[in-house]
Amino acid sequence: MHERRELRALLARQGRVVAVLNGHLHWNHLFVDDAIPYITVHSLTENVRDDEPAEPAAAWAVLRLEGSSLSVVVAGAEPARYQLDWRTARW
Repeated sequence: MHERRELRALLARQGRVVAVLNGHLHWNHLFVDDAIPYITVHSLTENVRDDEPAEPAAAWAVLRLEGSSLSVVVAGAEPARYQLDWRTARW
């Protein structure tokens, strides 16, 4: 937890971080800290439900950064879409 706070503080001090992306977690998630969106994409091979182990999440994402707009479209068993305006920090 301590390292996470230090890393977020370091990224915030840079003043030019548009977003932080990571993957291989068990769900899609968007979290904003200090005006920086942290986007997690579901795992490619993780099972969607514990009672149906034969159904992988099959998640993958396309990221587009155009002008002040950042869009992230996650495909797979549990799709998600995030549309962000990073210059005005409206998520």
